Amino acid sequence: MSQKSIGIIMNGATGRMGYRQHLVRSILAIREQGGVLLSNGERVQVEPLLVGRSEAKLAELAQRHGITDYTTDLDAALADPRWEIYADFLVTKARAAAIRKAIAAGKAIYTEKPTAESVEEALELAALARAAGIKNGVVHDNGNGIRFGTNFSPVLDGVTYQGLLNLGTSQYLTLNGSGSELWRLLAKGATEAGLVSHLVTTYELSADVAASDVAVFLEECRQHEVIEVVA
Repeated sequence: MSQKSIGIIMNGATGRMGYRQHLVRSILAIREQGGVLLSNGERVQVEPLLVGRSEAKLAELAQRHGITDYTTDLDAALADPRWEIYADFLVTKARAAAIRKAIAAGKAIYTEKPTAESVEEALELAALARAAGIKNGVVHDNGNGIRFGTNFSPVLDGVTYQGLLNLGTSQYLTLNGSGSELWRLLAKGATEAGLVSHLVTTYELSADVAASDVAVFLEECRQHEVIEVVA
């Protein structure tokens, strides 16, 4: 089984949201389980770069959790090709400027909500990301959560998503409870057969009914262009 790593700039890692929800509950949890197993058998491990204003706090977090890389220099981090994803957990008023820099640097974007202090600025950021052709997503951690992106491939978080929006086409797909479960399983690398097995086990469906439901779900995702089928 082959394995590769993906570098993630975690800006605002010393804050409550950045530390507890995203570093401890997501990134460190993924690292502890050995990375994310993809449907093709490849395993992807995540490598965080902690970014913040206080070098002392960053150093303490890095030592506590066995993390090698941290910096107070965001510009240097964005210029480094080792880090493919920019994750933003800053306070809202500081977020838009940092995301603009990350888009200009060609990084994939993963950000907390809201993306900006106004709808107009949020739409501007979405347009910039679309024009740059980068993968991008906004995460919500509540019942009305939406995660979206251009040619989006689900990674990183185990949150239940109830709606998906493709920024490239503005197509929106609403998910019911079982649809959210299937999407979460896709994010963990489940195959179509694995989705069928989940429905059979969880809802006591026949294999034929479960297979039909999964086929409908995947076709709706394809039609809304929130998933991309690759060979």
